[in-house]
Amino acid sequence: LKSLTLLDLRYNKLTSVPDTIGNLVRLKQLYIRFNKLDSLPDSIGNLTELETLSLRNNRLVALPLSVCKLVSLVTFDIQHNHIKELPDLSNCRKLRVIDLQYNQIEVIPRGLGSLGALQNLSLKY
Repeated sequence: LKSLTLLDLRYNKLTSVPDTIGNLVRLKQLYIRFNKLDSLPDSIGNLTELETLSLRNNRLVALPLSVCKLVSLVTFDIQHNHIKELPDLSNCRKLRVIDLQYNQIEVIPRGLGSLGALQNLSLKY
């Protein structure tokens, strides 16, 4: 599985993701939409080639600080969760789309001003 570039786990009943997901270092697209996740392992930060991370419609209340290591990330979709605050995303300089709709954002994410490639930021509730 070390050469896997796309992992699609949509529409399951997953409550967790194994820490070993961090071993999929060639992964470019990760879809874990419509599950029952309430957290992610810190090892998610090992996926430095990841371009798309879609976690919409889960039960996430926070994200690990290690998401700041996702330097290749272009699309970050975490709408319809329970997230109140994001870690500093300023290292994710390739980010073009951040979709935070229908969360409980209390603080505008730090580092957004330094994301020169950002084209679409959705924060509506």
